[in-house]
Amino acid sequence: MLRDRLGELEDRFFATVFLGSGLLFLAMLFASAAVAGGIIAAYGARPEGLLDSATFTFARAVTYEIMNLYAVKMAAVFRDLYVHTHDPHRFHPALCRTLPCGIDHAGALANNQWSLAGWGKKSVDALLVQPFVNYNFPHGWYVTSAPIITANWEAASDERWTVPIGGGVGKIIKIDKLPINTSLQAFCNVVTPQHSGADWQLRFQVQFLFPK
Repeated sequence: MLRDRLGELEDRFFATVFLGSGLLFLAMLFASAAVAGGIIAAYGARPEGLLDSATFTFARAVTYEIMNLYAVKMAAVFRDLYVHTHDPHRFHPALCRTLPCGIDHAGALANNQWSLAGWGKKSVDALLVQPFVNYNFPHGWYVTSAPIITANWEAASDERWTVPIGGGVGKIIKIDKLPINTSLQAFCNVVTPQHSGADWQLRFQVQFLFPK
């Protein structure tokens, strides 16, 4: 269907690599989730001795390598080819900066996207800024705030900005030696597109951590 719509405009090499990298990323995501789920199921069935076994070490290493090495590379290929095949004249410099301060971690990510030849029939000029701050407490607890501020410079002034304010709490929990990062943040959009914007946001996050 995709090739029928694009017709002669499609670069078949890029389209094949684009689709293949996306499918490989999904396959690796499912594989690592299955292995991690197997570890948790095995621990639930027979917790004694599992964490010291070679099976646990192997499964943990496989999950870590799939997600942090191969899946990340496929995601990078998929994203870069998406930009190339859908809009070869778009560029988006990004800046991430962490700040030395009295709290545990703070910084900001900034990104603006422009299109020099348009996105289909539309031009693109969009800003994303994500400041973040983190303060840790004993026993794995922390407070955090990471609002995502966006601006569509092509939209009318009352439809341009989304500015959330808020934050939340998180906790690093462990299933024996397996750390899991959980957090919940809520934001009120103090500035939002008048006709199409949401009034609030709720973000829940779960991360399985596999430190070496």
